[in-house]
Amino acid sequence: MSEVVEILQNALALHERQEGQWESMTKAYTILWKGNSSNNGGGLPKQSFPEQIFESQKSVYPRFLLAEIRAATNDFNDSLLMREEFPFRLYKGCMVRGIRAVIIKRFESKVANLAGQRLEICIDTARGLVYLHTNVEQQFVHCNLNPSNVLLDDKCVAKVAAFELSVPISTRMATKGVETNNIDAMEFFDRLVYLDPEYQLTGSVTKKTDVYAFGVVLLEVLCAKTPISHNRNSYEVCLVHWFRLCIKRGNIDEVIDPYLIGKVAPECLRHYVNIALSCLVSPGIQRPSMNDVLRGLESSLQMQEAWGNSVQMGTDELHMADVPQSYNDVISVESEFTIGRQSYLISNLIRPPVH
Repeated sequence: MSEVVEILQNALALHERQEGQWESMTKAYTILWKGNSSNNGGGLPKQSFPEQIFESQKSVYPRFLLAEIRAATNDFNDSLLMREEFPFRLYKGCMVRGIRAVIIKRFESKVANLAGQRLEICIDTARGLVYLHTNVEQQFVHCNLNPSNVLLDDKCVAKVAAFELSVPISTRMATKGVETNNIDAMEFFDRLVYLDPEYQLTGSVTKKTDVYAFGVVLLEVLCAKTPISHNRNSYEVCLVHWFRLCIKRGNIDEVIDPYLIGKVAPECLRHYVNIALSCLVSPGIQRPSMNDVLRGLESSLQMQEAWGNSVQMGTDELHMADVPQSYNDVISVESEFTIGRQSYLISNLIRPPVH
């Protein structure tokens, strides 16, 4: 067993030096070492590990079905797990067809996981707002939601913070659907870009004020861009306007984080964009509730995880067509969707708001 551990350590060191190869998604499993029953009695190979690696580069390993790999590791049983270090797990196992012992490297879907992590942060933030909006004893409008007021712990679990500017709403009034509460000054918002445009007209906030701010945050997460930047081209200064324009032109690849290209399930992206646009619609009464937004994001995460698992588990049946190279055709201007009880047309959501 000590020899196997030594081989594993050498494999990990070699793998770290080849970090750039982690992004390959066409193979989810790699057999690092094999002992053939015809030589050495099926035990450890007589070659040194480096010699094996270099020799393997000159030969072609046999291909195995996913079912065979599952059988070799007892369906990736934890009792056969030798080492876990993201983005891969190493399992010991025994293959049929004459191969006695193997070490199988199972790649986790690093890219899908990181995209999913962004979604999880958004979901945690949405849960915080739902609590503020629906608490039985006292309900609040946060009034100051922006990324700097969303804190992450060491496990990247998000918590909404900074309640100094929160506005209480009477529970009795809220249950009757009256969600407004007057405020007197812009000092309640330290970042105007997250401010619901309707506040400038009404001088009051509602729960939908937080929904608007959350929609801006969703675009930041997807695009990895600040909501306002005067260093960008004139039509790109405001991220919300730029995003709507890209949807209209059918070139969403221009505005979203280039790192995410090919790493997000198309259906997940479509669903996520629909949610973000619905949060930004005017008038505010047409925006979904934070509870509806939360459920929508949870569905988006399920889509992403299902797609990520299909990429991770795929072998020969995985085709490159499953990994999109562009999302420009994912969002149709003429498409319609529903969140909660509200239906939306993309063509209406990308129009500049009229006040």
